[in-house]
Amino acid sequence: MDNKIKEIFDKVKLEIQDQTNPIINELNTVEWQPKDLAAIITNMTEYIDNLYPDFSSGIFTTIQELITIEQEYVQSLRKINLVADLTDGKIIDKGVPRPYSLSGTDKVSESTIAEDDTITTTDDELWNDLQKLHLLLEEYYEFLQNKRIFEPIGDDVVNFFPIYTYFINSGEVPTPEKTFFLVMARILDDRTKRQEFVDSVIKGDLVNVKDPQKLKKKFENIVDDLEKEYSKELKAEEKLYKDFKKSSEFKDYSEGLDEKLYPKGKTRKFNYTTVPAPNKDEQSTAIKELYDGQNHGEDATYIGKIKFNS
Repeated sequence: MDNKIKEIFDKVKLEIQDQTNPIINELNTVEWQPKDLAAIITNMTEYIDNLYPDFSSGIFTTIQELITIEQEYVQSLRKINLVADLTDGKIIDKGVPRPYSLSGTDKVSESTIAEDDTITTTDDELWNDLQKLHLLLEEYYEFLQNKRIFEPIGDDVVNFFPIYTYFINSGEVPTPEKTFFLVMARILDDRTKRQEFVDSVIKGDLVNVKDPQKLKKKFENIVDDLEKEYSKELKAEEKLYKDFKKSSEFKDYSEGLDEKLYPKGKTRKFNYTTVPAPNKDEQSTAIKELYDGQNHGEDATYIGKIKFNS
């Protein structure tokens, strides 16, 4: 994630320096002294450089919280997968795994039989549960995309599809307005931080530039105009999320989902034995890897993962 954030910041700096940045581009409608424009470009670039550590740190903290939730969720799935493969067990003294062999029973829940009378054992019933969960996750993923709550990560990290219909130079392609928005929208939306940005750029001799216009006033006007446009997108995004969380469609997923998947009274009864099975070594390895805190799966899948990359 840090690489992607750095890529965005590098793009912002590049567009400041090549003068396609929306502020620099608008400043160029006036013919300033080359040294003054160069100083503005230098100061804006330095501001973005100084902004990066706090910006990255704030996102990193949020990402780490999400990763912790994901890791706990995946660990639960790994435990269920182990049981579904008819293995259970624990770690005893000195980290030695003790496997149990499981077998399904005929005590299938009535609610399951009502849905599918071909399921006659609890191990088949558990696999059916996992399939339902898999389909539900795919359905929820598609639901979030359709509601524009998130976008799939594309090759160009500075591109996004604005919620506000008339966003500046809106379209499917990346633009300097989009790049700058990703880094600066919240800062410009805060009056105090917006003024700090202005003062960080228009400083020293630039404050006294009055030819051909008052530079600081012109810069402030450009920043204020840009903030007004960015504010429309921020408000549109906030309204989208607020309305989404209140929607009945979202509540179908956020409330009562356990009851929908697993009706009250529904149980999964298995028999177990501690008598070593022919696949005891495989069972022992699976239990050990489940709790050793190390990654064992392929990079492209979550199976075998206990630690995710940020």
